[in-house]
Amino acid sequence: MTRRGRGEGTVFQRADGLWCGVVPVGYDQNGKRKRRAVYGATQQEVIGKIAEVRADGCDLNIVRFTVATYLEHWLKAVRANLAESTALRYDQVIKLKINPLLGGVRLTALRASHVQRAYSKLQEDGKSARARAMTHEVLHAALKQAERWGYVSRNVCGRVAKPRREKTEMRVLTAEQCARFFEASRGDRFHALFVLAATTGARQGELLALEWRDLDLEAGTMQLQRGLHEIKGRLSVGDLKTERSRRLVHLSGLAVAVLRDHRRRQFEHETQSLQSMAHEAKQDRTLPLVFPDGAGGYMRKSNLTRRHLVPLLKAADLERVRFHDLRHSAATLLLNDGVHPAVASAILGHSSVKTTLDIYSHVSAALGKEAARGMDRTFSACGYSLATVGADQGNTPQPSDTRPKP
Repeated sequence: MTRRGRGEGTVFQRADGLWCGVVPVGYDQNGKRKRRAVYGATQQEVIGKIAEVRADGCDLNIVRFTVATYLEHWLKAVRANLAESTALRYDQVIKLKINPLLGGVRLTALRASHVQRAYSKLQEDGKSARARAMTHEVLHAALKQAERWGYVSRNVCGRVAKPRREKTEMRVLTAEQCARFFEASRGDRFHALFVLAATTGARQGELLALEWRDLDLEAGTMQLQRGLHEIKGRLSVGDLKTERSRRLVHLSGLAVAVLRDHRRRQFEHETQSLQSMAHEAKQDRTLPLVFPDGAGGYMRKSNLTRRHLVPLLKAADLERVRFHDLRHSAATLLLNDGVHPAVASAILGHSSVKTTLDIYSHVSAALGKEAARGMDRTFSACGYSLATVGADQGNTPQPSDTRPKP
């Protein structure tokens, strides 16, 4: 057997005949090399096991990695599993927030104190709570993967006081306010879009990427599977990443009605004719988007807000809200109407019911009161009501005071 190269491990046969291999698998937090032993009945079996260990992602030059070098390596490895907009946001956080403060630190020498000082510096520099929280999220995710790969012995982000993410003020329209907004938008070509947003809670990007093939108006359903993103001024559409976000939403009768009218108006505008079913089939081929811009392409979110949403809110004499607040309004209306949080979570495409309850904690008090009233209704149906309890109390002698007198 020829001499193995540096870093490729050592293979030898023990006195009992068993073959053994020792391969380096990175360094511990003090920079000391870590090794792993593998065993086999033959020399070739051990060599194969060494190859498997090295293929697990253990970088033999990890001791030379700075935080900046590692983060570049990490982002490249995980980019395929991220939405393009998410990958861009991570890249910006790394370049603008993490690397200027921690990029030159050797990865294996990174300590919780380094990270805590970096967070304090971001706060001193006036960075927002959201920016500081995002910095922590990216660094924590990256170091968690480094721990899995064996690059570091532990994730130091777990030992720091993480920055608090300040909640964005949520403005919610009541049912009456939504009705006023719908009335003001009836003549607008995005009327159906606003109705869908406020009745289904779908995200703006999901609705702007919606195609007619995603709608079944006979069944009253909408399939959400794509999202529109704007990255550095460039529009792109990508599939929704998670199974929970890819979902089938049942439409209200109001939503179905306005969509039918929207399709008719869109078809009339583009073809000037509704004389045969062939024209409708042509529409599905040439006008796939449900809510296109004036040229038939994807509508920019900024243009939708500036040209349509803001003027219509003003016309309805309503305070200015974001498009995303229509989603919040839909969720609040669902929960206040007694829809189970698990059902609301599925409609909204949240990752879990916990996410729904955390975001919409402002309706939990109302839900609790309704639950209590529901309990009264349940026992009243069984003949045991508050009136019964009151009558019992009136006829039942109160216990005497048996405490010794002073």
